[in-house]
Amino acid sequence: MLKLIRTGLTTIILVALIYSVSFAQSSFYPQGSTITPIWTYYTNPTLYIDNNFIVTNITDDTIECRITVYDQNGNIAPAFGQVYTGSDTNPWILISSATNQFELPPNSSRIFIYSKRLQGNTGAVIGRAVIEWSSDNTKTRKALMGKVIGIEMCGTNGVRSNAILLNNGQPF
Repeated sequence: MLKLIRTGLTTIILVALIYSVSFAQSSFYPQGSTITPIWTYYTNPTLYIDNNFIVTNITDDTIECRITVYDQNGNIAPAFGQVYTGSDTNPWILISSATNQFELPPNSSRIFIYSKRLQGNTGAVIGRAVIEWSSDNTKTRKALMGKVIGIEMCGTNGVRSNAILLNNGQPF
């Protein structure tokens, strides 16, 4: 009987540990954030607006970054973004696709392109984006700087762009 109780308790403890570890790995606890307005649409390959978020890690620690886009009704928009880095030999290197969360190595920069065009979905999103970060270093207070660039393809009229500094250009 004692052996059965020990086996049962051991099983319960192991299950609890497995769930707590998997929960801890999937959790994201922001230490800082900022908000910016966004506007994206896609009509066809010559009429669209993309939003390019450039974020720079200003610390000596690896930072986890998450960019959540909310639509015109305040709902979380689908995460159809792509994360890129630069290269000495290529203009773009794709790091991840169809995600809004990515890692920033120490003192590095990434570009997150949020676009209905990338998915071929017509329509528009007029809303906001929340840029959040977390770090294993609990003493870090400010980790990111950046800007969002709106790139508009205007058919035969060419390309227009504008940029907004995130958090008025101040670290957050």
